[in-house]
Amino acid sequence: MGNPISEIGQAIKMMEQAISEIGQLIKKMENPISEIGFVWFIVQK
Repeated sequence: MGNPISEIGQAIKMMEQAISEIGQLIKKMENPISEIGFVWFIVQK
């Protein structure tokens, strides 16, 4: 069994990295949606 404090710290770092990766994925998903919405807005006019 290693140092529990350092293991907890590593787990938190891994969670933060996963959260930031999910955030980047959401941003990538939002970009094309907003572009499609912009085109749709122009077409509606």
